[in-house]
Amino acid sequence: MALLTLFPVLTMRLFADEKRTGTIEGLFTAPVTTSQVLLAKFFAVWLSYILLLTPIFLFFLLLNLFLPVGAGVHFGELCSALLGLILIGALNLALGTLASSLTNHQMIAAMVAFVFVMLHYFLGFMHQFSVVPDSSWTSALTHFSSSEHMKQLSAGLLDTRAILYYISFTALVLFLNFHVLEARKWRA
Repeated sequence: MALLTLFPVLTMRLFADEKRTGTIEGLFTAPVTTSQVLLAKFFAVWLSYILLLTPIFLFFLLLNLFLPVGAGVHFGELCSALLGLILIGALNLALGTLASSLTNHQMIAAMVAFVFVMLHYFLGFMHQFSVVPDSSWTSALTHFSSSEHMKQLSAGLLDTRAILYYISFTALVLFLNFHVLEARKWRA
């Protein structure tokens, strides 16, 4: 749960602070495209997030060195869970980038990003709170939850459906973000 608060903090200043200070016009008039600016900012914040995850990976590697054989964490499960964390991070950072491009204030961007991330996470729990627990509506909403897809990856199952889900949804959110920035560019 604490990891979910990291995404709004990492992304709240990406575009909101540029709009507030007026430096976004310099980006839009520079000889780079909107997609280059968006992808550069997204990959920079994603790389920062991945670097924040490296101590976790190193901790489990060191733990496996000092524990008796068979008592540690299996390397395949660890890599699958780490891949899940990287992919869910990409999706949540894309949601945060979208929230940052929607507003001029970084605190509002952080709150909107937090709401986006929490709504996406809690879609997996809809079947528990539904009046009709096994309806097609709740199963469809559950399918779009990040927690449901992360369960498989954290169990050590490399399911291509979960990987494709994260990649395609991240691309969709970045596509929406591109159009938000393009609309802003033509309004300014």
